[in-house]
Amino acid sequence: MSRWEPTIRTREQSPTERPDSDLARSLARLKARERALEQPTKGQRYDNRSPQHQPNRRQERRQRPNGRRTDIRTGHRRELGRSRQKGPDQTERTHACLREVGLYRCASHRDLVEAHFSGNRFAAAKSLDSLVRSGAMQQHRAKGPNGGAFTVYTLTKSGAALAQRLAVKRGLDADQRTWSGMVKPREASHDADVAKACRKEIEDLAARGARVRRILIDAEMKSILAKRSEVARAKEGKEAADRERQRAAEQLHLPCDDQGHVQVPDAQIQYVDEAGNIGRVNVEVASDHYREASVKAKSGAGFSMHGGKGGQASNTRTSLSSLGGGGGRRGGGRGGRDPASVEL
Repeated sequence: MSRWEPTIRTREQSPTERPDSDLARSLARLKARERALEQPTKGQRYDNRSPQHQPNRRQERRQRPNGRRTDIRTGHRRELGRSRQKGPDQTERTHACLREVGLYRCASHRDLVEAHFSGNRFAAAKSLDSLVRSGAMQQHRAKGPNGGAFTVYTLTKSGAALAQRLAVKRGLDADQRTWSGMVKPREASHDADVAKACRKEIEDLAARGARVRRILIDAEMKSILAKRSEVARAKEGKEAADRERQRAAEQLHLPCDDQGHVQVPDAQIQYVDEAGNIGRVNVEVASDHYREASVKAKSGAGFSMHGGKGGQASNTRTSLSSLGGGGGRRGGGRGGRDPASVEL
């Protein structure tokens, strides 16, 4: 019979009478099954170990602190993950963005991502997009000093009210003011730089053990000065208005020039140090139209000078370098500051 002719099995044929090829395949399958049955399973391999290598699982769990493993080697990724301190969660980061935009009226997208999300653009987009969709925040396109466009955020009225509650909950005074809307779109870049400069100053204060009580921007300080002087003008005339403006400036710890004009900073940070003393930091960001005389005058008045974007930082550094030491003192008796250490 040819090997290619089909084999017709009959009932009388036994397995040993099958063709050689079929019999070989059947024997190979049987041997493979026997080998699979002879190999122990994972649990059997564990049980076949010697008694000294069979830990008591129930006793081991009782010995773990808080149910965690103690036999992980040093430097293991699980050990490092447990030892790493947890940062703020997504909700806290979202609230931090809302507070910052409300306190300074405006903040850039890039600064918010770097400050509150450690540069994670995806986590930042999740929080910022949710604030925009909820109607608490608005997104705008602004132009920088060099003409480049970038994204900034402002708050709506409902968002500003929520930011005020969050700021008070964070430890600021109950009369802390928050802002909504964009008054001057051409100044959005400068306002974003002010928010970034104030964040640096607040970090410096926190490192010294101080607690921030209140943050005032230039619009609020100018409003206080104008309101008090106009009330006095209506009652007693121009001289009374000038005296009241000087009195209001002293209460805000704002300096005056030789002509009696009050020098208003971009922002003022009021704080309490570890000894309970009240102090103030007047923050000024040098914009592109600042002349060297203006930078020197602001620094001499005790303002904490910061450079903006582009050539503003280098212009500020050049103007302050000629002052040498003694860049004025900060409000509240914090001592002098070397102009060379200006934040740029």
